[in-house]
Order: sequence, then C-alpha cells, then structure tokens
Amino acid sequence: QKLADSKKLCAGLQRADREKIAYNPIIELSKTEAMFYEHSFGAADELDSERALVDSLRDAESHLNCLGELRVNNKGVYTMDVDGDGWEKIIIVNDKIFALLNETGTINNFIELLRGYEYIGGSVSKPLNRLNALYDFRSGEDFFTIDSHDEEKSVDYKYQPSHSILVGAQFTYKGPGFEAVKGMSLFNNKFVTRYNIRNVGAGSLQMSWKVKYSFSPDHLSVLKYGRPVLIFFSKDKTIDPDRDYRGLEDGIGVANKLSESYIYIDTLRMAPDYIKTLTMQHAYGIIMGYTLSFAPFEEKHFILDIGF
Repeated sequence: QKLADSKKLCAGLQRADREKIAYNPIIELSKTEAMFYEHSFGAADELDSERALVDSLRDAESHLNCLGELRVNNKGVYTMDVDGDGWEKIIIVNDKIFALLNETGTINNFIELLRGYEYIGGSVSKPLNRLNALYDFRSGEDFFTIDSHDEEKSVDYKYQPSHSILVGAQFTYKGPGFEAVKGMSLFNNKFVTRYNIRNVGAGSLQMSWKVKYSFSPDHLSVLKYGRPVLIFFSKDKTIDPDRDYRGLEDGIGVANKLSESYIYIDTLRMAPDYIKTLTMQHAYGIIMGYTLSFAPFEEKHFILDIGF
C-alpha cells in the first residue's frame, strides 16, 4: 500500500517536480558507483589492465549521460553514443520508464522515472571483482545450444532501427538453421520483450534457449546496504536464491525490502521449462530456460512482460 500511495503521489506531480524527485537519486547513484570502484582501485593486484578501470566507471558515466538525455527528450525511440565508447545505444523512453539498450539486444539501464530508481544491476569487470565467480552479466542476454554437447553460444543480434515507441527496438539474428527476431518496446507502462524464432530448414530442429537477467531494484540502496535488501518472489510467495525451479508459470520477480520497489517478469504464450535464481555481486540474477522443438519451417513465439 505504501508503494501504491507513493506512485499515486508522484503521478499527480507536474513534470518539473517529478524531475527533481527522479534526478537526485540518479546523480547520487552515479557518485556512489564512482566512489565504490575508486575504493576497489586500491587493490593493485586486481588491476590487470587500464581498460578494467574504464569499464567499471562506465556505469557511473552512463547514468549521468542518461540524466542529460532525460532533460531534453520526452517520448520515443532513438540512438546515440551515450558513454563515448564509439557504439550507438538505443533509448526507449516515455513519461514513466527510461530504457537504455545495447545494439546486441541487451539492457544497459532501466530507470523508473517516478522515483529515479535504477533496476538493472551494474556489471563489474573481472579484474575488480573480489568475488570472482559472481561478476554480474548483462540483462537480457540470450544464449542457445543446438547439440547438447556443445557450449552455449551468445545470440549476437543486429539492431533494426525504428522510431515508433509502440514498435520499439527490433533485433535480428541468423543462426545455424534458425532465425530469431527480438522486439523490445514499452506498452501500457510495461517493458515488453517479444521473441519470434523460426526453423529455416526442411528438417526438424531442437534447441535450448536461455534468457538471462541481472536485476537490482533501487540499485543505489543495494550498493549502500548490500544484497540482503533483495528477495526473490513469485506472485504471493518468496523463493530462495541459487536454486532451479520448475512450474513457475506465474512468473518471477526481485523486490527490494528497504525501498519496497520490485521488478516482475510475466511469461506469456509459452512458460519456460525452468527458472534458475542466482546470487550475484550487486544484484539477483534470473535465468529462464526453454526447450524448443520445431517442425520444418515452424515458427515459435513467446513474450516476457516486465513490470514494476
């Protein structure tokens, strides 16, 4: 109820007043990230390259540049080099959600504009990560295997430009024997990801497909107080981290107990075979696994509907 009252109050404010509420947490998050990684620089044995420093500070720079874009753009889909790395990023924004996507189809930032909360866990360069095995991966990364003996391969999408907020961003990939189209858009103030995967051969095809997310609702408070503020849940019950679950047809979410913010994935049209929960450096991870069997030239669709 407290969360609902807060959202109702923010929604009734003028745009200028909402900006004051949203911008301050983003600025503080950028400062906190910069100070956190600067502290890590003191461990000289962990600095394998100067590039590690640049990569780890990029999240802080990205948040400040996102802030600049929020001040001059209202709604739409467009591209720009946000952090000066020479690669275009895709921005999808309306009056409640700001999403910054990579050209490979992953999610760099997901900011709720009513309160200025970042929902994506920052990625940590391996040389700066003292927990080593728990470095955070990118949200929205897709992986596939066709032969069960093969290593999983990342789906390296190509961006197809669109300037419609309803169509959103379209990404395409041509793999061995299949084609995939991934669409990401804002609809009814939810972030919707649509998958269309087609067997392009005359024979049958079976493959495993994984979607990985790194979520950290109110990422600023997670950096300040640590992972214990986060919990996994599915509808009305909490679930444990670092476990495989089957039969979670109602979806899965990550909540912040301190700020009472949350992010939730509804699985539509096709439920995953399993959902794996992960403990990560500054976030909770989710892996959704699908086993897809295709007849010749068959196409399959599923949707991941992300709300908060």
